Amino acid sequence: MDSQLQAALLTVALTLIGGALGYAFREYINRAKPFTAIMKVGGDFRAGRTVVDIPKEVPLTLEAAFYINRLDLTDTLDDVWKSWNDSENIVREAGNLLSLIDQVIRSTSTQDKDALLSSLSKIISRRDYERWIMILIGKGKLNIPAVDEDLPVVVPSRYAPDSEGCVWIAFPGAPTTFGFSFEKNPMLRDMCQPFIALIERLDMEALNKVFRQIKEHVKAELMIAKDVGPKLEQIHDENSRWEVQIYMANLGKSPLLVGTEGTLHVKDETGARFEENCMLVLLLKDDDGSVKRVKTESPLVLQSESSAQFAYFTNSTQKDMNRGKAFRGAFSSDPGKSWAQCWVEFGIQKVGIIRHKKLRTPKVPFQSMSQ
Repeated sequence: MDSQLQAALLTVALTLIGGALGYAFREYINRAKPFTAIMKVGGDFRAGRTVVDIPKEVPLTLEAAFYINRLDLTDTLDDVWKSWNDSENIVREAGNLLSLIDQVIRSTSTQDKDALLSSLSKIISRRDYERWIMILIGKGKLNIPAVDEDLPVVVPSRYAPDSEGCVWIAFPGAPTTFGFSFEKNPMLRDMCQPFIALIERLDMEALNKVFRQIKEHVKAELMIAKDVGPKLEQIHDENSRWEVQIYMANLGKSPLLVGTEGTLHVKDETGARFEENCMLVLLLKDDDGSVKRVKTESPLVLQSESSAQFAYFTNSTQKDMNRGKAFRGAFSSDPGKSWAQCWVEFGIQKVGIIRHKKLRTPKVPFQSMSQ
């Protein structure tokens, strides 16, 4: 072969190789560089106004409740959550309230003024206890005797419409408020006034009768809560979806697309692995700062040197998942108490030679996480 032709071919070859290497180097320098971190894990997402069937014994039991949200045979999952949350609140707080009520009953029986003032102050200052008493009064569940007006005023009170519409009760050394928004509900204020009057004059005999009634209602509510609580939790969990919120930063010079499909992987403490297909959900902030979750059919565009937060939700609710119970069993609602791990795998698309790539988040404990 002619030496000039060889030289020409070599020059062309080197030029092509140099160009290819230069392109590859440029692509490497400008490549998308994703960084990911899981920010939240939860298994209690309720999509829209999901309607579920309620076992008939649950609404029947709740008919006797004064505080727990009542349900129909067909109701929304949001209402189920509210009823469950009310039940949890009763189970969590009723014991302490019953103890304080026993102190009131005991101090009125022994005419112990200081102990009575202390117990009443502790009850009235607790917003949840106060609310339960107001509900009982508003629903006409309490038979409140007329106050003995011959007794002196021991604990002055004052209606304060300019202070959240409450009534200030001046317990010695620990003034507190009772009620709220009474200016919007004067009828309820009038219904509560006889109860406030008993406290003002420390009418021990009447207070004894009233708090014995409150005690019976709280004990009955606690029994209802213990009965329906586990059933409501099961209904809620079975009809909820799993959610994993992810923070992602593109540290590179090229944009990328986040795929609409992903997979949630879980490895439990025994080493067993299970997974569930997921959908991409955008997290959009409203004007009031609340976050709205929006399912998208289009990939998420992540520009170069920018970041975003999004979520993957399981396509199915727990009851329709292949391993729904296994997911729930591996999950811990108490941070620091889970041996299980989870991660999300999803696709990204970027410019360059290798356009499609599977990305996997770092593993995190499969437990309740929030920002």
